[in-house]
Amino acid sequence: MAKIKPFKSYLPGKPPEMVATKNVAQFSKSELEHEIANNPNSFLQIVLPDYLESEKSEPNSIERFKKVRLKFDEFKNKKVYIINEQAAYYIYEQQCDGEKYIGIMACCSIDDYKMKVIKPHEQIISAKSELLCNYLQQTHINAEPVAMFYEDDSDINQLIKNTIKEKAKISFTYKDGSKHRLWTINNKLLIEKITSFFDQEHYLYIADGHHRTAASDKYGELMRKNNPAKASLKSDFFMSILFAESQIKLTSFNRVVKNCSKYSFQEIEKLINKNFHIELLKKASAPTRKQEMMMYTNNAWYKLHYKCANNEIGSDSELLTNLVLNPIFGIEHFSNNRSINFIPGSEGEKRLEELVDNGSYDYAFSLFPIETTTIKEFANQNKNMPAKSTWVLPKLLSGLLIYETL
Repeated sequence: MAKIKPFKSYLPGKPPEMVATKNVAQFSKSELEHEIANNPNSFLQIVLPDYLESEKSEPNSIERFKKVRLKFDEFKNKKVYIINEQAAYYIYEQQCDGEKYIGIMACCSIDDYKMKVIKPHEQIISAKSELLCNYLQQTHINAEPVAMFYEDDSDINQLIKNTIKEKAKISFTYKDGSKHRLWTINNKLLIEKITSFFDQEHYLYIADGHHRTAASDKYGELMRKNNPAKASLKSDFFMSILFAESQIKLTSFNRVVKNCSKYSFQEIEKLINKNFHIELLKKASAPTRKQEMMMYTNNAWYKLHYKCANNEIGSDSELLTNLVLNPIFGIEHFSNNRSINFIPGSEGEKRLEELVDNGSYDYAFSLFPIETTTIKEFANQNKNMPAKSTWVLPKLLSGLLIYETL
């Protein structure tokens, strides 16, 4: 079913731990300034090309995106990135916080996304996908793969196990202590085996990268319109990493909220109680099942359990949005909304307490993690969860591999 293909990738020509980087959003301002000032080979130099200059381009502007492209070309000329001239699949392994994740890096088809062979499960915020499409139109590069998963298969698992017995092409430890290894698969028979496996029987479920996928689809269509004489374009595909279902980990994606409503705590409690049983807790606790969530405010934790519990109800993030965030706090849209923020479950309840106790937010909501089976149920029924419903591990480094779409 899924049409995937090997690709020619740009790989680090300098020490990979100095080139690849965690996402910009994971840096503090001081960390960014230090990294950009002291590491001339960092991928951050590409995505923030004028960060240290007195006159900067506007974030997310066409001018900024053009500078990103120029900086990438500069890195190619300086051999910071070197192209692997032979199309290949890659096996990528990450070890972090005691966990190990292994996946296949490949290019996936925008047509499979249109035909629902690649299955999404989250709502797309159109403004965000348009912005990313503008980025692709100016830069023509994929530097962070879309993470997808497929149902485990013993033959592919064995192929991966056999591959990682060999010496890795790239092996390094990143600054945060995470370990990364990369193997190249350019053997014709192995490429055919991987391609055939996905072509014959498998759907791909998006785990992380819904907006990047939607943007790649829009960008690919624009490139087709601009190049009608070409039967096939590199922009018909986008860089992805494909994990067996057992190789990804889902944690909760919690919410912190400012009370911009007219309601007092007592009034909010009564409104919540229409749909949820409310129980005061003696200490912080994580939800233990679906349709149960925790709320923190005024130095106290509360357990909220949905009164009409049944298996027909969608995700817990949908429950929270439709019954609490929207009708009580007036939060209809998540994009660029300063009344709400999203906190990975891996940061724990202490982080939620800090954000409320220091006055940044008034309420915190902790959700039960969504399972891959739930994602598949939503995706197979063409249903969408609210944006920011899942926090997926592993989180991949940016700029380790780059796929050029021109």
